[in-house]
Amino acid sequence: TEFVLPNGAYTFALPQEIVVESASAWNADKIRQLGICFNDYDDFVTPLTSETFPDAFPIGLISQLVTEREALMASLEKVSKLSTVDGNSLKPVEKALFIMRKYPAIASAVDLMVLFLLQLCGFYSERLFAFPQFPLELRFGDFSADATPDFAIIDGHSFCRIAVVEDKAGEDTDAEAQLMAEAIAMVQANREKLREGQGQGRPSKKQAVGPDKVLGVTIRGSLFTFYLIPVTNAILDAMAVRTSTIVRTAVTKSRSFDLCDETGSREIVLHLLLFREIAAWAGRASDRRSESESR
Repeated sequence: TEFVLPNGAYTFALPQEIVVESASAWNADKIRQLGICFNDYDDFVTPLTSETFPDAFPIGLISQLVTEREALMASLEKVSKLSTVDGNSLKPVEKALFIMRKYPAIASAVDLMVLFLLQLCGFYSERLFAFPQFPLELRFGDFSADATPDFAIIDGHSFCRIAVVEDKAGEDTDAEAQLMAEAIAMVQANREKLREGQGQGRPSKKQAVGPDKVLGVTIRGSLFTFYLIPVTNAILDAMAVRTSTIVRTAVTKSRSFDLCDETGSREIVLHLLLFREIAAWAGRASDRRSESESR
């Protein structure tokens, strides 16, 4: 409630209890209680590469990724022509999209499309692993609930967790709220690793953690939206005491791109390549942090 007085405007908020629920049950009410708002960007790449993770992008890397994107597009050359091509001649991502059109209500077809696309974009190369159905624990003070993203991007050496992917077959569910829950659970898990490292029984370097900014992707059918999610102390504190907060946290959000559109598919591939580089950088950074703490 807002009251306008002679000396200014004052806002009064009655704290609300945050109910313990699994990530799959989250909706807009949870987002509001945690003070999360969304800032939409037409140019999502700029805040990602020059403001938030500039260290992940040395000079020349962006142009290299653009070149790599062009080479990968050969595997997606028919995505805008699926209704007129022979399904037997399609490459894996194209074929998954073709099957999704035939069976639009079956979520496993979307899962496979995402897996093929992540593999195409290098999320199984070197130390990275796109872990399907990776189990996380969402903590509400002394209580907990399940949070299981469709894919969690981890560094296989340091086990740094940096990104979550939530895909849907187009059903009427709140994928965005679910993604926020999974990002929070990921940071809670990373911070627990950090606390273990600072206390007795220091874990090995393989248990180093990543940053408190989580990359996210929601996918509804063939529509992709990208997120940069800061999991702030205000959010974590509200979860710890199970009480709503009036402190605002702004999540950076891209516009949606359609993989079945030629222009959209190019944007999706470039965004995924950028996410891959950030994930690889975060894994290396967690190694450096672990080495620094062990000295």
